[in-house]
Amino acid sequence: MNNDFKKFSSKLLEGLPLRNKEVVLRRFGLTESQKMETLEAIGKDYKITRERVRQIENDSLKKLKEKIKTPKIEPDFKELELHISAVLKQYGDVRKEDKLLADLTAEKNKNFAYFILSLSPLFQRLDEGVGCYSVWTSNKETLNLAKSLCQAFEGKFQGLGKTLTEQEVFDIYEKEIKLQFNRSLAKEALFSYLETCCRLAKTVDQKWGLISWAEVSPKTIKDKIGMVLTRENKPLHFQDISRLIEQLNGKLENVRKMSPHIQTVHNELIKNNNFVLVGRGMYALKEWGYEPGQVKDIILKVLKDASQPLAKEEIIQAVAKQRAVKESTVLSSLRNKNLFGKDEFGKYQVREA
Repeated sequence: MNNDFKKFSSKLLEGLPLRNKEVVLRRFGLTESQKMETLEAIGKDYKITRERVRQIENDSLKKLKEKIKTPKIEPDFKELELHISAVLKQYGDVRKEDKLLADLTAEKNKNFAYFILSLSPLFQRLDEGVGCYSVWTSNKETLNLAKSLCQAFEGKFQGLGKTLTEQEVFDIYEKEIKLQFNRSLAKEALFSYLETCCRLAKTVDQKWGLISWAEVSPKTIKDKIGMVLTRENKPLHFQDISRLIEQLNGKLENVRKMSPHIQTVHNELIKNNNFVLVGRGMYALKEWGYEPGQVKDIILKVLKDASQPLAKEEIIQAVAKQRAVKESTVLSSLRNKNLFGKDEFGKYQVREA
């Protein structure tokens, strides 16, 4: 079979009554649209109740489960089961559903893999619920271990308050958390378990942390601006920030990926005190040490902090650390005689009120 879930599914469905086959195809998304349809939607098309559709689906699956035990079908089905079992074993017998389907087959055939999983008695599906995503396992005891490990790491991250690289996470498991459980896990299994947890996630830089943290799962425009500036580690023009947010959206998981309008990004930069205008359309993070205000305000602070008159070159150099502006802009501000004056040596000082 060469692990061809689509080919086997087509073979398996041969001989089913037309309506039964149609219901199965639409319920599992085995059609060209790949859309898994609701009982209600199918019922409307056939002018029958959703409960009747459910009965047809259950009856069809019962027939198919009997068919996979027949000599003509069983060998190929067993081959697919062995393949699925091997993949699950590689990840400690527990795998997040979307990850497992991606491991098993191409995106366009994932619904066929799901269909086969649903027919097999060897595998169990746990629906998405409190604390975890939908997962597949071949061992419920192992699933309990995965849940316990997730809880242990949630507590660890809450205590640390920072993201960790995969190696740092694995080191903590080896040195601390493994002692709580009577089982040693390979890296692939450990991270497969952690991927099932709704409260844990990876940053775009592949560091682990709590999904509630903005650096892990940025949900607002403010969060995404902060992430972009932090990653680039330098002031950026608002148009570049908007472009980088679009790129960031393509890498994020479990968050809304709507691309913001450039003006929306600019408005957030203007109104939020976490961001400082440092040049024409250029913004930086306040936490980097940038002071808010106009160029004249920066000069005032520079002179007051110096506690002595400064030459224009010294002022230009100091302002350049805070603002991406031309020298002429600094000199223009220094000509404000209401704020600045010169001493007998031609150095600038704050004019006394």
